[in-house]
Amino acid sequence: MEIREEQSIIKLFLYSFQVINQSAISLFLILLMMCIGVGIEFAGFYFGVPRIVISLFNAVWFSIWPIVLVRVIAAKAEGQSESFSDSCISSVLPTIYTFIMYLLLGIACGVVGLVGGFVFGPIARSKFIPIILLICIAFFAFRLIFAKYSIALREQNPISALAYSWNLTKGKNLLKVLGAFIISVVFPVVMVGAIGYGIYVGIPLYFADSFHLAHLTLPWICFFMAVAIVLGIIWVSMQAFLVLVFLNLDYGENRTSFTPAPQVVLQEQPTQVFGPNNNVLPPGSGQTIQPKDVNVQVTQASIKSDVTEETARHLEQVYTPTHDDVIEYAEEDRMPTILFDDEMAQQLEKERTLFQQKTQQDKIEKDDGDASPIRMSK
Repeated sequence: MEIREEQSIIKLFLYSFQVINQSAISLFLILLMMCIGVGIEFAGFYFGVPRIVISLFNAVWFSIWPIVLVRVIAAKAEGQSESFSDSCISSVLPTIYTFIMYLLLGIACGVVGLVGGFVFGPIARSKFIPIILLICIAFFAFRLIFAKYSIALREQNPISALAYSWNLTKGKNLLKVLGAFIISVVFPVVMVGAIGYGIYVGIPLYFADSFHLAHLTLPWICFFMAVAIVLGIIWVSMQAFLVLVFLNLDYGENRTSFTPAPQVVLQEQPTQVFGPNNNVLPPGSGQTIQPKDVNVQVTQASIKSDVTEETARHLEQVYTPTHDDVIEYAEEDRMPTILFDDEMAQQLEKERTLFQQKTQQDKIEKDDGDASPIRMSK
């Protein structure tokens, strides 16, 4: 079940037994520690420990374990991995706050009782006064039902916890909390009443000969221990149910103690995609770019360079060689295919000119050598 989503009371009530089953080991340890506290209390009375010391021990011992129980159940319901020892350590300060809260409520009830007795003393004997008091007690208990859970799970101080529980039980949550309050009160009363009535009627009727309260035998001790375990399970189940109701309401519209994870929403911004005030990704991030999405058009492509007259003439010689150049480089089986700088181009031109002059000179000398000699007649 997703506790952060809105759930009905019936589903939360049934889910509470599943949470108890998942937290069985931790809950068993909590019940064991509470039983140990009862044993220590009886031992204190047996050895004559002052009653004030026993009362202080009960106030501390039996206040911390209900807080540990709330944290264990809440951790399991929310899917957190809080160990039993961590729950015990984290429950120390909430236990103190809870004790202070109950102390403040006790003082407030005492003050209201004194003022009410002083003001309404003449009509205090009316038969309607107890009914009115019960209604007032039930109303405030209903509106402050989540104060303990606010302290244990939301780390609030006593005053803030009382105000938070008051706000959480109003408005549209009123009927849901009222149903949870009735179930958490009626169900334990019915179960405890049924068990008590069965023991009260069944033992004298069927086990009058074997049952002696002053000398209980081992089977009867085991029986009463089983009854105590059943009552403990009922108490734990009601605590789990109220914790689930509190979490379900707390994760609703009232989110003063819950901050959801931030979400990044991609929005279309056609005029300014990468502006200084833009804190979101541009539209279409992470998708393949299509040619139609790229608004780039090449209108003109050109290469500009400074070409002198000598460089242009040299490029002409390289890429459009003359007939003499072809004959000159044919023997070497290569063609000049690289570009030269201006100085090298001038050197090549000079060598070419000297080569042409030498070729012409050799041709003239050859023509002179081939001429016939003139004979003189006698």
